[in-house]
Amino acid sequence: MDDIRPRFTVETERDQRWWAIRVAELPGVFSQARTRREVEPMARDAIALLLDVRSDAFELTVRERHPAET
Repeated sequence: MDDIRPRFTVETERDQRWWAIRVAELPGVFSQARTRREVEPMARDAIALLLDVRSDAFELTVRERHPAET
């Protein structure tokens, strides 16, 4: 049997000294990170906490938004 894991899209946007994090498929799930490198782990923690699963139980696509995309 194939192991099909859920996939989430993480949208990030630079907001002064922080990266704002939003999970497109999970309204209300937000986080922030100080560096770009911290975005994925912070997003994984937020999703895992909400869904009560391990942080490696799903796939992530991280997309950086730019202010002109609004």
